[in-house]
Amino acid sequence: TLDGDTLTATDTFTIDAVEDITLDAASTLVRIKHNGTQRFIFNTDATPEIDALGGDFTLHANTSDADIIFKGNDGGAAINALTLDMSNAGAASFSGNIFVPDNKVVSLGAGGDIALSSNGTNGTIAAPNGDLTIDVAGDLIIDVDGQEVFLKDAGTHFGGFKNVSSDFVIKSVVSDKDMIFQGTDGGSGITALTLDMSAGGNALFNNTVAV
Repeated sequence: TLDGDTLTATDTFTIDAVEDITLDAASTLVRIKHNGTQRFIFNTDATPEIDALGGDFTLHANTSDADIIFKGNDGGAAINALTLDMSNAGAASFSGNIFVPDNKVVSLGAGGDIALSSNGTNGTIAAPNGDLTIDVAGDLIIDVDGQEVFLKDAGTHFGGFKNVSSDFVIKSVVSDKDMIFQGTDGGSGITALTLDMSAGGNALFNNTVAV
């Protein structure tokens, strides 16, 4: 039935068009409601588009450099939950934290060069394809409440750093393996000092010991 400006159906209502379906709102807003409660608003100002191409649901901001913004309501306050910046190749800016379920991996890079994951207790930053570089403009801070920083090679623990009653401990954990201090003298690599763990930590200096 058509009553004034409202089209009402007592059961399922279907619009079946051979060609396009056009929603033309002079106020620039298209509203979708459920049982009278407004659920979504599509703002059609400046010719943004919503379409389904090849089965994919596509949001297309047709205006040059016009962002796609996902808004919501957080405890009564309006928020921009996610902004896709079209003037920056679609860079995503989230207003809050990004949560990924346990045992799922966040991959960065076309080949998954960096993988971030957690098993519910421990977090992992992995570079499965090559090196991992940490480059900071300021200081690099490693803060561990467990008192020890472990150094491993292919999963094998070979040494680390430890806090023992505020004493700074450098530790080699493999039996009878030495601690070796190396450097460069006039362009040539040298071993300045070797601490021989198979000889009770005997110190072997490469040159004179000055006191």
